[in-house]
Amino acid sequence: MGKNPRIDLDSLSVNDFEIIQKIGTVINFKKGEEVFIQNDISTHIIIVVEGFVKLSKMNNSKNLPIRYIAPMQLIGESVSTKSNRYPLSAHFMTNGSAIKIEYKCFKQVLLWSPIIGLSMFNLVNNTQLHLFKEMDNQRKLSITQRVLLFLVNYESLLPQLLKKEIASILFLPPETFSRQLRTLKDRGYISVEDGVIKIN
Repeated sequence: MGKNPRIDLDSLSVNDFEIIQKIGTVINFKKGEEVFIQNDISTHIIIVVEGFVKLSKMNNSKNLPIRYIAPMQLIGESVSTKSNRYPLSAHFMTNGSAIKIEYKCFKQVLLWSPIIGLSMFNLVNNTQLHLFKEMDNQRKLSITQRVLLFLVNYESLLPQLLKKEIASILFLPPETFSRQLRTLKDRGYISVEDGVIKIN
């Protein structure tokens, strides 16, 4: 796990960005690396910058997937306002990075720049809106449309994801996902080269 000197938060001004760099730590994660474990004490605000994060819960010795976090969303936002224990575990499904800000530093910086507080609020809101949008897409879009939308939106991450992992993110059985890929390939939307899905 290594530090990355930069992070791009479009909602922040240059001055705010400099403050974030001073109070936060940007950490690179490798695929499969844990961000936190279920029942860990939450001490930081965590923002996913790049990559996909899987949230899962241990239940009767089984690791059950609960939710997937895309870039520019918060991890564990339900406990990110105070120190608490994470109800879930989180690990990266791809190579990626996240910024961690200690609560005490974040509280101090709010006194300097309320704009940063507003930006963080927007990130919380973005996380919730993303979840609502996913639920709406499941209701309105066909399975084929949902698969294609995901492939287009996260094309840069596809080389790092196995087909069964993408199926898991979309909460589809692997067999159903494979059929959808064949449909999209037959229609000319995608191609598969050396096991990697590419958008045409």
